Amino acid sequence: MIQIKNRFTGEVLKEIDATDLRNADLRNADLRNADFRNADFSDADLSDADLRNADLSDADLRNADLRNADLRNADLRNADLRNAVLRNAVLSGAVLRNAVLSGADLSDADLRNAVLRNAVLRTGETWETYLKEVVPALLAAGGHPVACNSWQCHTWENCLVASAFGVKSIQDVPALYRPRCEQLIQLFDAGLVTREAIVAAGGPQL
Repeated sequence: MIQIKNRFTGEVLKEIDATDLRNADLRNADLRNADFRNADFSDADLSDADLRNADLSDADLRNADLRNADLRNADLRNADLRNAVLRNAVLSGAVLRNAVLSGADLSDADLRNAVLRNAVLRTGETWETYLKEVVPALLAAGGHPVACNSWQCHTWENCLVASAFGVKSIQDVPALYRPRCEQLIQLFDAGLVTREAIVAAGGPQL
C-alpha cells in the first residue's frame, strides 16, 4: 500500500494498492519517489500530480490524464502511454526508452534532456526513425536550404521550420506539413533534435 498525500498541503488523502490504479483519481497527489513498476494507471486522473523520480517502468498509462504532472527524472521505460494526455507536463530528465507514445498529447510538455531511445512517438515511428528519416525529409520538403545558424536558434525568425519553408509563422506552413512542423519545433526546442543526434541515428549530415 502507498500513502497518497496532497502535494500542496501534505494532507493524507488515502492509501492505495500500488498495482491496480485503473480510473484512480490522483489529482494533485504527491507521488514522489514511488515504486509503480508494472502498475495499471489506465484511465487514471494524474493531473497536477507530483511524480518526480517515480519508477513507472512497464506501467500501463493508456488514456491517463497527466496534464501539468511533474515527471522530472521519472523512469518511464517500456511504459504504455498510448492516448495519454501530457499537455504541459514536465518530463525533463525522464527516461522514456521503449515507451509507447502513439496518440499521446505532448503539446507544451517540457521534454528537456528526456531520454527517448526506441520510444514510439505519437506519429507512430520510433525516435530513431524520426531522427533518421522524418526530420531530414521534412526539412527538404520546405524547398529551402536550412541556414547553418538555424540549428542554434530558438526564436521563430530563424528557426529550422522558418528557414526550411521560407515562412514567417507556423500558419504559413502548408497544411500537409504543419502538424509535423509543430512536432519538430517542440522537440527541437527541448534540445532533442540536433544535427549530431540525426547523424548518430544514421541520418544525413544537415
